[in-house]
This record gives sequence, structure tokens and C-alpha cells, in this order.
Amino acid sequence: MPTMNISIPHNLPKEEALSRMKRFTEEMKSKYSGQVQDLSDEWQGNSGAFSLKIMGFALSGEMEVTEAAVNFSVKYPFFASSFKSRVEEKVRETVQTMLV
Repeated sequence: MPTMNISIPHNLPKEEALSRMKRFTEEMKSKYSGQVQDLSDEWQGNSGAFSLKIMGFALSGEMEVTEAAVNFSVKYPFFASSFKSRVEEKVRETVQTMLV
């Protein structure tokens, strides 16, 4: 499976960024309710694992909150490659809104 890496910088204290990112799945469910299904996450420390279906494609990955950024590693099916930029755009848009 191909992997997409996304890094989104922030200027928040790490604990505040982590607190906000722990609400990421709820934000995605709310913002993209017609496109996102079966979204779940599990956190251990500063890292979270997640899975979801978006536009009919199953994605999974990990996110990590650091002092300066939120880093995502997203695995997606090869046949979904044409939607990679749309998925990255939606993740960036949602996370940037959460970290302002």
C-alpha cells in the first residue's frame, strides 16, 4: 500500500496541540459526514492510530504530535492514488483549522 506523509506545523504548546488533535476524528466526522465512514482512533501518548473510509476507500495511518508539528503517515490503496491530493487537502484543512 502506498503511504502519504503530511506534516502540519503549529505554534501551540505541545499539550494543547495534542488535546486538540485528540478531537480530530470527531471533527472529521462532523465536517465530512457525507464522505467519511467508520472513523476510529486510538491514542498512546503523543501518537494516535486511525482508520476510516473516505469516498469509499479504506485508509489507515498514524499521527504524532510534536513540539512544532502534527505528522501524519496515511496508508491508502493504490487504486485510490488519483484521490491522494483531495485527501491530503481535507486533512490539512481540518487540522489547520483545529490548530489556530
